[in-house]
Amino acid sequence: MQSKFRLILMTVLLAILSVTLSPTGAAGQTSKPMGHGTWVSGTLKTDLLQSNGWLNTTLTFTSNDLKKAYGTSTVVGKDSMFTNVTGTKSNSTAQSVIWFILRQDETPLLSGTAGQAASGTVTGASTSGGNSTLPALSTSGPGATQNGFIYPQWTYQKLCDIFGNNCYYQQSDPVNFAFEYKPLDTVSNYLINNKGWYDSWWCSNTEYIYDFSGYGWKTYDKTLAKGTCSAIWSPYRDHVRLFVMANGRIAAGAHYEQWDPLCNYGFGCHRIRSWEQAEQDLGNDLTGLYPVAFDNYWLNNQKDSNGNDPQGVAHDGYATTVPTSVVVNSHPTTDTYCRSHGLAVDSALPVPWWPPYQSGYEFLVSCGSFTYTRYLYLDHGTHSVEEAASGFVPNYAWHSTVTIYVVATISISGDVGRYNHLAVSFNV
Repeated sequence: MQSKFRLILMTVLLAILSVTLSPTGAAGQTSKPMGHGTWVSGTLKTDLLQSNGWLNTTLTFTSNDLKKAYGTSTVVGKDSMFTNVTGTKSNSTAQSVIWFILRQDETPLLSGTAGQAASGTVTGASTSGGNSTLPALSTSGPGATQNGFIYPQWTYQKLCDIFGNNCYYQQSDPVNFAFEYKPLDTVSNYLINNKGWYDSWWCSNTEYIYDFSGYGWKTYDKTLAKGTCSAIWSPYRDHVRLFVMANGRIAAGAHYEQWDPLCNYGFGCHRIRSWEQAEQDLGNDLTGLYPVAFDNYWLNNQKDSNGNDPQGVAHDGYATTVPTSVVVNSHPTTDTYCRSHGLAVDSALPVPWWPPYQSGYEFLVSCGSFTYTRYLYLDHGTHSVEEAASGFVPNYAWHSTVTIYVVATISISGDVGRYNHLAVSFNV
């Protein structure tokens, strides 16, 4: 009888112990399997402390939905930003909010279909026909992807439970700018030294992306601004956060904002006025360094001014990119006829390449000089480009210069005809 009683008592104790030591009991984390986040409603308390020129912000989010989903009812986030506002004061407010939130072991599930808006642009005289919107090519796909996307869709704010053990990420800004394997220092030094941008670490809240190519959750590597932070000098600025991914790509969130000294009950804040203007301004400033493809990559992260953006600012869902670019400058030398111009990426250019014999190679039919830029999103590795005109060397020849913009610039020139092609290999 005693042994049976001991067995029952031991079973009860083990059951209690297992509940106590479960993730929920230990640190407020549920044993719910890893997912892709959820919408939760709750109360957001904002505590502000202005002291010695710094605005210190503490966000406390309390939600029954959060507790049901993850076993944690309260998460806290803290951040500081230099505002150059003198004096010391504090304030606390509360409001009801609906957030999309992910636990630290969850991954964003990118939605929709990614893709280029256009793969090439052409300028020149007497051009017609051809196909300047051929899809970008890659030998093995566009590298690490999630649901077909090569860049994250959103940036996130980070909040943790009261124990500091389990952290959660709240969806924030759209990613609207990106770079293909460009060195961050080259980009930032060019903007700082030539275009009036500056390192704005002291005047920027911390945000994160989920890097599905290797790093997972990570904060920005550099934050730059153009236009000063403090309202004393100038209330407007462009601001961008740049995140280097494990595979070398750079995702960025850019916005144009205004310092509003009256918001937060007189503590001040940056109000986003436009996503598109900052995207355009940043792209314009980078055109002297690399070819820029404006609104070229569809990320399906649009915002509208009436519904899904709390500040009422619209975003079109496209990212401007600095891709790998192939620039063809060509003109007739001894030819007097309009000709088909063909381009092959990572394959030989067949002869004939023009319709009806082939499809996917002819990018232009031209009677005079032109410049054609092709935007590519490629894996790491060795790649090739081959270009030609459908005339004949030497009596009906064209002269082409093909320039590849990766990190270094590679250029090759020569006379081209249907049997005389310009071919160049390069590494990404």
